[in-house]
Amino acid sequence: MKNTKHAAGLFTAAVLAGILVLGVVSVGFSKPVVTDAVSAGYLASRFVPQTSDLQGVKDAGDHYNVAYAWTTDGMNVDYDIAVSKAEQRVTSSTTRYNNNHAGSELNLSERQVREQLKKRVPNATIDTIDLSADATGFVYTVNYHSGATTGTIKLDAATGNTLEKTVNYASVNR
Repeated sequence: MKNTKHAAGLFTAAVLAGILVLGVVSVGFSKPVVTDAVSAGYLASRFVPQTSDLQGVKDAGDHYNVAYAWTTDGMNVDYDIAVSKAEQRVTSSTTRYNNNHAGSELNLSERQVREQLKKRVPNATIDTIDLSADATGFVYTVNYHSGATTGTIKLDAATGNTLEKTVNYASVNR
């Protein structure tokens, strides 16, 4: 009887050790879990220049909004990045070039805008190009897709400088 209890105890210990090892191995091969603002900020950091400064992380329910800023050589850029809690990945990124402003002249043709986008996103298919004017000047808004990834880019119609771009990433991203 004593040997039976001892054998049962050893068997139970072996089963528990096996479950523990299996749990450690499965966690080792799993995706990083977005459980808090820190892990969301870490995931978003791969989408900005290394010298960017984290401005804050806000919990938006099903995702986190992560804000970074980057300033160098007269450039002032803001990044707003959405990190999905459920998908545990970056789902979109908006970049604003704060020093670039729309010009008051219309120097670029739609053909030139198409050529510029092809240089920036070589595999993109342009869906729409809209020209608008506001208080600051003329802006081309280009909507495009490349595979399942979609994007919008706003260009100064005078110089072609990027004012803002948003990318919505397909479910496979870095």
